[in-house]
Amino acid sequence: MKVAPKLALAVWVAFLPVLGLHAWFSVRREQALFLSDMERGLSLLGEYLRQVAVTEWDMNGEKDVEALLAAAARTDRDIRIRWREAGPEGVKRGLGPPGPDRVTWTEPVSVGGKPVGHIELSESLAPMRHYVRVTLLHIGLLSLALGLASVVLARAMGERLIGR
Repeated sequence: MKVAPKLALAVWVAFLPVLGLHAWFSVRREQALFLSDMERGLSLLGEYLRQVAVTEWDMNGEKDVEALLAAAARTDRDIRIRWREAGPEGVKRGLGPPGPDRVTWTEPVSVGGKPVGHIELSESLAPMRHYVRVTLLHIGLLSLALGLASVVLARAMGERLIGR
């Protein structure tokens, strides 16, 4: 094996761990940002829907609240909106642990100080997973491009400095 291909291979192998670490840190950071953004969006939507649900409950009763939330659920197919009756145990406001496919936010609803139910909002993790796959694909392609550039550069420098 000639010196230029050996040098190119060594340079490429040296770049791989650096790119791997970059990919790992990037993906973790992007996943955290995605989840944080989802939490913020679901929190704002939950608070708004809670206020609307309380107003609707006061004016027209529970059935109209369910109809209102069902209509809201039809406006965005990526976010599920469900009404849940109040159970014997209290429900805390906040983000639940992410499931395999969705992240869920719970927004308790009280009318006149009495818990009447909660709004469950969930959003698909599919867009985040797609973004991660595309990011990893780009980093893989970048790795291959760096390998090819290393070969071309090593050959060019070898021919220029050492000769044919």
